[in-house]
Amino acid sequence: KDRTELFGITMEDRDRDLLFDLAVFSAGFTLEAVEEVGRGRTWDGAAIDRLGELIDSSLVRQEDSDGEPVFSLLATVREYGLERLAERGELETVRDAHAAFYGDLIRRLAPDLTGAGQRDAARRLSLERANLRAAMRHLVAERDAETATELAFPLYLYWWLRGYFAELRVWMGELLDRVPDASPHARAVARFFVVWAEMWDTSGEDAVARFEQVRDLFTESGDVLGIAMSQAASGLSRVGRPGGDIATAVAELTESVATFRHGGHRWGEALSLVALGRVSLALGRSDEAMDLFQQSLAAASAGGDGFTESIAMHHIGRMQLLA
Repeated sequence: KDRTELFGITMEDRDRDLLFDLAVFSAGFTLEAVEEVGRGRTWDGAAIDRLGELIDSSLVRQEDSDGEPVFSLLATVREYGLERLAERGELETVRDAHAAFYGDLIRRLAPDLTGAGQRDAARRLSLERANLRAAMRHLVAERDAETATELAFPLYLYWWLRGYFAELRVWMGELLDRVPDASPHARAVARFFVVWAEMWDTSGEDAVARFEQVRDLFTESGDVLGIAMSQAASGLSRVGRPGGDIATAVAELTESVATFRHGGHRWGEALSLVALGRVSLALGRSDEAMDLFQQSLAAASAGGDGFTESIAMHHIGRMQLLA
C-alpha cells in the first residue's frame, strides 16, 4: 500500500509525493529550498534520502553551479507532477510554500546586495533566478500586491544587473490592474518600476510627471529610499527629454544625493553623483564632472558596493582618457 509504480519505476509513496511537489520548482532549485517547501509534507525530514532515490531513478537531475548542487526535472515529469497536484487540490498549497521560501530568501539576501556581501548575494540570487521569477509571478497571480512589491523593491540593483526590468514592468503593470486599491507604498513601487522601464522609450515629459506622482506616494508611506529613487529618476527623465529643464534636473539629482546619504544608501548616492557628473560633462565642465565622479567613488567605497564602485571608476577612467 505504501509503494507506487510511476514511469515504469516502483517507488515509495513518499518518493512519489516528493516528485509531485518538486513540480512547483523551475529549473535550478537547491536542497535548502526543497527542505523548506517540504515542511508538513509526507516526506518532511527525509528530503536528502528521497531526493537521492529520485536522482538514481533518473527522474531528477543534479548538476553543480559554483560548487553547489542544483536540481531540475524533465519538462514532461514537471508537467505531470503539476497535473497530479492540481487533481489532489494541493497545487496552490505547495506554490504558496514555494513563494514563502523565496520571499524569506530575498529578505535575507537583499541587505547584502548593496554592501560588502554583494557578490555572494548576487550569486545566490542568480542560482535561484528562475524560481525567484516563478515566486513573483505567483504573488502577482494571487493579487498579493503587498508581498510582491515588498520583495521586488530591495532587489532593484539585481533586476538591473540581470536585465529583468522589462519583465518586471509586465508583472508590476499586471499588479496595478489586478489590485487598484493596494496600499500607497505597494502602488508606489509598482508604478516606479513601470515608469522606469517605460522612460527609455519616451521623450521623458510624461515620465517626469509620473515620477512626481510616485514620489508623492512614497512620501505618504514614509519610504526615504523610495523618495530618493523617485527624485533621481525624475531628474534623469528631465535630462533625457529634448529641451529638458537642466536646472531642475540638477536640483532634483542634488536633492536625491542628500536623501540617499541621509538614509544610509551610499550606492544610490554614488549613482546620483555619477548622473550629476554626466550632466556637468555634457555642459563642458570637465573639472566639475571629474570631482563628482570621484565623490561617487568615495560614496560607493564607503558603502562597500562593488557594482557602483565599478561604475564610478569607469567614468573616472573615461575622463582620464579624454584628458
